[in-house]
Amino acid sequence: MDYNPFSPEVQDNPYPYYAYLRQHAPVYQISGVGAWAVSRYDSPIQFLARQAMREVEVASTTLPAGAVVLVLYGSANRDEHKFPEPERFDTMRNTEGHIGFGFGVHFCLGAELARLEAKVALAALLGRFPHLSRRDEPVTRIESFVVRGVKTLPLTVG
Repeated sequence: MDYNPFSPEVQDNPYPYYAYLRQHAPVYQISGVGAWAVSRYDSPIQFLARQAMREVEVASTTLPAGAVVLVLYGSANRDEHKFPEPERFDTMRNTEGHIGFGFGVHFCLGAELARLEAKVALAALLGRFPHLSRRDEPVTRIESFVVRGVKTLPLTVG
């Protein structure tokens, strides 16, 4: 599925995921893979500050002990070396290694629950409203530079 987040169409409608699933997957086949694809593509948390506990080298740059490091999840999940065509939204993409839910000891304890909730919610939503579509109204986002999410997403159920 081609998806350019900078196109005017996508800026007006950033979530074609429902239509894609409705068109390509029966409700009983919806998997948690799509939830991972969404969290890689549109990370719920954009960044987190950390402090280097010891001197460390990252990408040929030495960070001294005590340096504050800003981990940019949204940017890391668009790394073209890790994810070919990172700007393309693809629910079938191998998202292994994305950090939409953190990583290592800081991996979100609720990540699997979020994945299951997304799978169950999408299956229920699309099962109940098979003709769900986006209304021609603007999507509004949560006003935060740390948390990324949708505040309103006008839909038509019929």
